Amino acid sequence: MAVFELASYPEVCRICLHSIPVSSMIPLKKYNSELNDTVDQLINSVAYTVPKNLEHLFPQQVCKKCYTSLESFITFRSNMILFHQFMEALVEVKQANTSLIKNLFQKRPEVVGLLQTLNLCNKEKASVDDLLDEFPSYRLAQLPAKYELHSEGIKKELRDDVDFEPLSDSIPESIETTELVIKLDPMEALMDSQSTESHSPRNDNFDDLAEDRVVSEHEPETSAEYLPEIKVKRKRDRSKNAPKTLKTVYQCPNCDFKTTHKRKFQRHGKTHLKKEIKRFVCRESGCTEVFSESREYLAHRANHRLFTCEYCGSQFKTASDLKSHLLLHEGKPIFRCEYCDYTAVKREYVKLHVRNQHVKTNSFKCDVCDLIFAKKITLKNHMNIHTKEKTYNCRICEKVFYVESYLKKHVANVHEKTRRKCEYCSRDFCLKEVLVDHIEKDHGIQMRFICDICLDVSPSQSALDVHRKRHENPKHLECGRCLTAHTTQEALDNHLCITYRDNYFCCGRDRRHHTTYNKHMYQAHGMRTNARVKPVPGELMGVARAKRKRVESCSFCEMIFETRALKKKHLETCRAALDSADQHG
Repeated sequence: MAVFELASYPEVCRICLHSIPVSSMIPLKKYNSELNDTVDQLINSVAYTVPKNLEHLFPQQVCKKCYTSLESFITFRSNMILFHQFMEALVEVKQANTSLIKNLFQKRPEVVGLLQTLNLCNKEKASVDDLLDEFPSYRLAQLPAKYELHSEGIKKELRDDVDFEPLSDSIPESIETTELVIKLDPMEALMDSQSTESHSPRNDNFDDLAEDRVVSEHEPETSAEYLPEIKVKRKRDRSKNAPKTLKTVYQCPNCDFKTTHKRKFQRHGKTHLKKEIKRFVCRESGCTEVFSESREYLAHRANHRLFTCEYCGSQFKTASDLKSHLLLHEGKPIFRCEYCDYTAVKREYVKLHVRNQHVKTNSFKCDVCDLIFAKKITLKNHMNIHTKEKTYNCRICEKVFYVESYLKKHVANVHEKTRRKCEYCSRDFCLKEVLVDHIEKDHGIQMRFICDICLDVSPSQSALDVHRKRHENPKHLECGRCLTAHTTQEALDNHLCITYRDNYFCCGRDRRHHTTYNKHMYQAHGMRTNARVKPVPGELMGVARAKRKRVESCSFCEMIFETRALKKKHLETCRAALDSADQHG
């Protein structure tokens, strides 16, 4: 059996290389009246011109399917070029130059038909005069120029005493020549630089239009804001007391960049354009994700490139993590955490684990409400709530969030529609915790094993037994109840340990969780607490949570509602919420 199905070459389609009966083929010399060219010339315009001495070795026909696709592509490309010509003509109208748009409507009248096809033109026989009459109401007419130039200290203006003379190569020594840039069109500055570099050629038809870019006597004069560059020769007093001539300074409107060199200014402007259009596209097969920042792209790419351990099947995002994991299987020396069963191949990893999970020496305090957090990123997300600044934007819709985890949940549930199926029935759920609650409540199967001392949740009974041994045999300077480790005996004696209570009720509502209750006690009453409610023996967590109805309340005026829908309706008219928005708006 042949590896490649190319035995019939070159008696195949020129585009897809498939062997098709000749009766179903279209010869390359066929003339297309709509596109005004032969098939082979159309293919050359898309790909490249085949050398004459090799033409007989290339396929001389195309299949009907490829021919139709080629026609569509050529038509689409022509339309795209025409629309870009139209857009440049609109920009010229912004610059008070209407000659280009008039020539475009005269030489390419099909532009009106294309606009009508896309429902961008509502008049059957629209003309260029109709567009010029409406142009002042367009958003483009209100936009400022992209780049503006100014001089430092003194504003230079045209004066009557300036002698306009052509520049010559021979200049007397007693006269010093100064090149004074009176006003520079920023778009022309950028276009000049692009024309001197390698750039894709413009359409021939549009070059004809560009030759006519001259303002007629009946058209409005170019405003002072867009005066062309004028070079003048002036006599300057070279005596010691003569005032110094200021050079023209080019100021970038997007940053603090300044320069007196036009070419440097043009190159700098291109860096902003590249940043605006730069995109990071995931190239994994079947993935269509596009990112605007390299950080997001690298984090996404790590999800595709998982490294799997051949011994136990564990997956890792980097090769170095897999290499470190393999040392465990190879019997290499490993380091263990003295407080739990955590192991690592490097002592530094264990020290970092102890500092973050047990000793917790790092603490980050909020300057507004005095809450303390173990991680800096948690404090950063918390500060967004105070400043009402939502920094995490959804790339698919317009929603923004305070915390990155909320954004990830939103994307998974709303856009990716990630569902978790119940293995005991046909129901599925968007959140894992809701699925676990369902299994425990409706099927009576225990999924979470809760410690009755610190309320830590374990995935199995064996894991819970290992955890309880830590309470029974605490390490040196470790609290046997809350399992926090300390550096000194004084810190151990004075730390805020767990206390127990019957419920999480306070201020007329059930706070439902110890973290919510402890936070409320500090913010509302100024009391630091570490309270817990012990679970009922033999009662599954999902059953207990189902008995406690969630209380919906306004976070601004603390009014309580029976349903979430009523709370959302109230927030639209809540005076406290509106006042808060005005203060931060």
